[in-house]
Amino acid sequence: MKNNYKNILFFLICFFLIFNNTPKIIQMNFWGGPVGNKLIFYPFIAGFIYTVYCQYKYKNVLIYFDKFLKFTFIYIAVTMLSLIMGLYTYPYYDLVFSSPVGQIEKLPYVLAFFASHGIVVDQKFALGAWMIVRQVKGVFLETFWCFGGAYMIFCWYYNNWQQAVRITTKGVLAGLVVVFTYSAIEIFYFTGNETAKNLLVVITPYFHSVKNDGTWWPPLLWRGQLRSVFAEPSYLGIYGAFAIPFLWNSFINMRKDNYKYLYCIAFILFSFFIFLTKARTAVALFASELFLLIIFTIYLREKLFFKRTLTIMICSTLAFWGANYFINNCMMTTNIAAGSDLIAQTNKYFSENFASLASTNERSNGARYSIMLADLKIGLDNPVLGVGSNLRNAYIPHYLPDRGQKNSEVKMWIKNQREKGVLRSGFPRLGEYTVRFAENGVTGFFLFLMPSIFLILNLYKRINKHSMLPSEDKYDYIFFSIAFIGVLTSGIGDNLNITYCYWFLLGLGYAMCFDNDGIKKDKCE
Repeated sequence: MKNNYKNILFFLICFFLIFNNTPKIIQMNFWGGPVGNKLIFYPFIAGFIYTVYCQYKYKNVLIYFDKFLKFTFIYIAVTMLSLIMGLYTYPYYDLVFSSPVGQIEKLPYVLAFFASHGIVVDQKFALGAWMIVRQVKGVFLETFWCFGGAYMIFCWYYNNWQQAVRITTKGVLAGLVVVFTYSAIEIFYFTGNETAKNLLVVITPYFHSVKNDGTWWPPLLWRGQLRSVFAEPSYLGIYGAFAIPFLWNSFINMRKDNYKYLYCIAFILFSFFIFLTKARTAVALFASELFLLIIFTIYLREKLFFKRTLTIMICSTLAFWGANYFINNCMMTTNIAAGSDLIAQTNKYFSENFASLASTNERSNGARYSIMLADLKIGLDNPVLGVGSNLRNAYIPHYLPDRGQKNSEVKMWIKNQREKGVLRSGFPRLGEYTVRFAENGVTGFFLFLMPSIFLILNLYKRINKHSMLPSEDKYDYIFFSIAFIGVLTSGIGDNLNITYCYWFLLGLGYAMCFDNDGIKKDKCE
């Protein structure tokens, strides 16, 4: 496999991670499944084709393929069994059949095509058949794009994972150029600059789709919270959980001080933007990764590592004070209380964007926790195999707590589902792990997490032997672990497929922990 082609594709995949909700015109949802709305679909397609070609020609690209095949077979078998049982016991077919045929976007065109050729297809039969086929297709597409994509990355770099880490850092830096540029325009918009507002109105639809499927989300402009090129502010924080540790790693591994100040500026800017999101997910993930950095600093007890960690903490503190000042003194949407001081402003920020995580009714918590609780109850009623992949939507209204039934956002989701149909308008996946438990039970939930658990255990073994590793490799393992744990943590309250960062890291992590010991070097030139 030619390194140049492979490295270019890998760089593009990493760079394109920031484009996770592309405009409708370039989405490939039918073929892409969980990545159909992401720009990484295109380099991944090229990567899969090139990998298959090299395997066919040279027979030495796929590594540990038998083990990967065994896992995917078991995963698909369990998920399909869950789906079959879920479809067999599904109590809401009447709700599906009584909803408009337009709840499946392409079905009216298919029925019209058959009718034009004199073939009359029963609408209920078509809805039922389409529902079954779509769920089955979803299982296979998720396995292919998610687990298959991670496996492809592993096969590419099992014999040179250090190069993959360096390319990932370059991809992150390239992505940040775009993120920083777009965010700078947003900041001017927040101050009331009309030129910046008009520019955002023009360019935003080129970065992501706007007002999907007749809903308000994502809006053309997001008032009072920075979201950059992402569909909503919290997504910047999820990407940050992936990207920031690679910046830290590059800074701490830096041999010369030539770029020290550039890195400091990058840290301050990125942290500044994270705080401007005013998204609890973003702030909590950033704080968690800073905490992990401190833990590793204490664990290593190295002077250089300590000094550079201290620099990172100082930059983060400066970014926080700068963001807090901007929010309270420059944003047009901010109402500043008379006589408010820096301490009061700081307390207010922490109360609204960090402490409020524990509240069940602050901001979006009412809707989020209600859906998560409903998913948990569904899973507890169906503990072994769940209700089946993508079949939870019709169940949720009957499992919502009383406070959830009264929540305005939840009411909107229920109304949309009632009017547009169960198959078209459902409830968001607010919590990867509760959704997996509801849809696939304990069995599917454990299978989904098993690769991550196995990887974390092996990362721990590598880090625990840090004295035997070159310093650069040692830091790579540490900062990769911070990124991976951070992205995994985002799955508590969000869908891991919001970005492709989790699967990207899963493949890279296996390359780092299961390298070329006892495996033939790649000879495909």
